[in-house]
Order: sequence, then C-alpha cells, then structure tokens
Amino acid sequence: MQNLFRPKLPVSYAALTVIEQELEHIQQVGVLQPVNYSTWNAPIVTVKKATGKFRICVDFSTSLNAALDTHQHPLPVPEDVFVKLNGGTCFAKLDLPYAYLKIDVAEESRELLTSNTHRSLCQFTRLPCGVKIAPAIFQQTMDTIRMGTEGAAAYLGDIIIIGLNPDELLQRLETVRPEIWVTHKPSYWLPGASIGADSGTAFSES
Repeated sequence: MQNLFRPKLPVSYAALTVIEQELEHIQQVGVLQPVNYSTWNAPIVTVKKATGKFRICVDFSTSLNAALDTHQHPLPVPEDVFVKLNGGTCFAKLDLPYAYLKIDVAEESRELLTSNTHRSLCQFTRLPCGVKIAPAIFQQTMDTIRMGTEGAAAYLGDIIIIGLNPDELLQRLETVRPEIWVTHKPSYWLPGASIGADSGTAFSES
C-alpha cells in the first residue's frame, strides 16, 4: 500500500473547548495515543451529537479507505429486523455509546489509523468512525456475541429486544446484557476485536 499523509483540517474556535475535552477523554481511556511520526495520516472531523457533545471521526476517504479491501459481512436490512422482532408487545433498546471504539485494533495496524489533530499526531488503538469497513466489522462482532438470543436484533450500535410481556422482556435483557459485557478477541487483520459496553435502556409498550 502507498503511504498517504493528509494535512489537518481547521477546527471551529467556537467548538474548540468541547473538542479538546473529547480528545482528552478518549486519550485518557487509551483510545488515542500521541505519536511523533507516521507515514500514514488523515485529518479528524467532528460531528455534533444531539447531546451537544462531539463525535470524533477521521476522514479516511482520501487515504486509507482507498487501500482497504471490502469486509464481506452483510448489514441487516429493515425487513430482516422486522422478521426477528415480529410478535412483540414490549420493546427495549440498548444503545452502545462509542460503539466502534469498543473494537481493539491490532498493534501492527495502528499506524494506518494515525490522525492529524490540531494538537498533534495521534494513533487510534481502537476502531474510529470513518474507516469504510468499520460498520461491517462491528456488525459481525455484534451478530457473533448475541447469536442465538431469541427476540433480539442488532443493528450496528443498537440492540432492540422484544417480549410478549414485561417479565419476558426483562428476562431477555438479562440474557443479552452479559454477552455485551464479555470481552471477545477474534483474529482480524485491522482489528483484533474486543467489546464491552455501557448501555442505556428505554422501555415502551404497545
């Protein structure tokens, strides 16, 4: 693969403090680590979330993505999800914050995930938003860890669970939750993945 280095993008001064806080947070938890040199690089871009916080993404569209092969794992279509959830009267949704960043990246692949922030060069130790194969890798991981769980469907960072009544829903929630917290380390080239999740649950009945 040809090495590609891209200059950093300007950061909005109005959002600078919030972006600094987010970069500091993911660096403290080990997702991001400063480096002095890299032959690969892509600029960060930020997406403002509904909470007012910013999601740190990386624009790999003109660098790494062009060099990656397609990861052959299908994403579910709405019809697939509806079939799995047919017949439920109670529903719960588990939202996995920082979803892709729960996937560890093999050390030999981390230089490919170097980003050019306004502070310094940094390497991601976990899978950032912006890598073209990230959705398929994450979906495959989710499909693997909740395989065999009746009444549950995963779509990227969300898991929807159904029950015929509140008791059945709670029972299925207890079945799914431990699986999400378990650490998995399959052998991938770009990530050697592990997953664990904080989750928020919203209940509704119809």
